[in-house]
Amino acid sequence: MHRPLAHPSRELLSAYASGWIPWAADLCVRTHLETCAQCGQDLAELETAEATFVESLPEAPMAPDALNALLAKLAETAAEPEPVASTTLGDVPLPASLRHVAFRPRRWLRPDLWVAHVDAPRREGWRIYLLHAPAGRKLPGHSHRGPELVCVLTGAFEADERYAAGDFVESPGGSSHTVTVSPEGPCACLIATKGRLATSGAHRLFSTALSV
Repeated sequence: MHRPLAHPSRELLSAYASGWIPWAADLCVRTHLETCAQCGQDLAELETAEATFVESLPEAPMAPDALNALLAKLAETAAEPEPVASTTLGDVPLPASLRHVAFRPRRWLRPDLWVAHVDAPRREGWRIYLLHAPAGRKLPGHSHRGPELVCVLTGAFEADERYAAGDFVESPGGSSHTVTVSPEGPCACLIATKGRLATSGAHRLFSTALSV
């Protein structure tokens, strides 16, 4: 198995540890953590530091309705039906973090090139989807108006460097790149992004499909 060589930034992992992270980014980081022992160790250290900091804070009185509000929120969450577990999406094996996630039907862009969005309300402008591309496919060049997080599930691709299964790629808003799938086999990635992709001409269908 490929040992991940690209990881979430310290800032992103710290936000994950503290819980101050958008839902789509949370799922992407959680998926990476399943295969990355190094980030698991870093996370444990951050969580210990976070707990120490919280314990050092002075006590503060709770609002009179705080407990009732919390119980109501927990009851609301418990009432939501959990999606039926699935171990694959198409021919892509799903990690444990995605097996209870509801995906919309796959949308085919070309033969063997498809996208499946997570079926959840868009929050804070973020969306998350699984993109599958065949071996050797060169995807349209595009730019991102917001940040993008990519967790490679299977296969590999080339952008500014080579990324393989388990790797985590963080791109800031305003970045642009062209992606080419490795010739060894197809590639599937879990992608969380904020804002629309920008392409031009005949490639607008590609950006539209990913921005739904």
